[in-house]
Amino acid sequence: MEFKDEVVVSEETDLRLDAYSLQRFPHLGSRSQAKKQIKKGLIRLNGKHVEPSRRPATGDLVSICSEAPRISPLKKRLDILHLDDDIAIVCKPAGIYTSGNHKQTLRRALLYNIPHTKSLDALPNPEPCHRLDRRVSGLVICARTRSALTEINRQFKQGEVQKKYYGIALGDISDGECNLRIEGKISHTAWRKIECRPSRLAGQLTLLEIIPTTGRTHQIRRHLAESNHPLLGDDLYHDGRIRRGKGLFLTSAAVSFVHPKTKSMMNVSIPVPEKFIRTMTREQSRFDRLNNDSQHQHMEESKDY
Repeated sequence: MEFKDEVVVSEETDLRLDAYSLQRFPHLGSRSQAKKQIKKGLIRLNGKHVEPSRRPATGDLVSICSEAPRISPLKKRLDILHLDDDIAIVCKPAGIYTSGNHKQTLRRALLYNIPHTKSLDALPNPEPCHRLDRRVSGLVICARTRSALTEINRQFKQGEVQKKYYGIALGDISDGECNLRIEGKISHTAWRKIECRPSRLAGQLTLLEIIPTTGRTHQIRRHLAESNHPLLGDDLYHDGRIRRGKGLFLTSAAVSFVHPKTKSMMNVSIPVPEKFIRTMTREQSRFDRLNNDSQHQHMEESKDY
């Protein structure tokens, strides 16, 4: 068994070995996966097979077998917007997880769509550098090398990656922002109104351009719900009117960051999804038809007097 990847614990940590391993080797995918690898002896502390609950100390050596872990690919075609030896930018379909211990994940789909890079510090598998909720579609930055993964993770942690989303909100919502704290942490989302159309669902629907400057769990969904304009299709933060079985109308549409190797600025974007445009158009047509039918009925009733 060959152990090629290793790190020396450089500072004190309260993390267990499984959590620490996931932090230092993100390609493990999940803490449960790290725990399994430790139990199999594929991740070791100072060369010894120990329990996942052990806590590394400063100066300890954490090593991982170069063959672990292996995951099976998901045969699902992805839209690839950028690909080079260090990174890939792909479009995650709605309905699959980004990573984790699931059959349907973007991480598994990357294996089917992106070949192994020949770079010296190549990762065993291409790795998503950030997460999108299962129901959210759109752009995800993926690393193909360890150095790229480390650098992009740093940029996310320092707030240097800029993101833009498109979403459809209930009602007529003007340009605005929300600073509601999430789990006690500072959170900020701003949005700009693109267009508003009448709808039989909520009177009106508004297509928004959304800019989150922080990245908390369900931040955009929570902030728009807090502003009394939840996203269409949101099954968690809603007022009971919008369970439609059509998915969540939120997509990650643009990312801007510095390329980890070339240091050039990367700006990648996609247009408003056709699904969003069709929904806005269809809802207006249905609203107009119902409104016309109502007016026609009123006119017919008026003739009786």
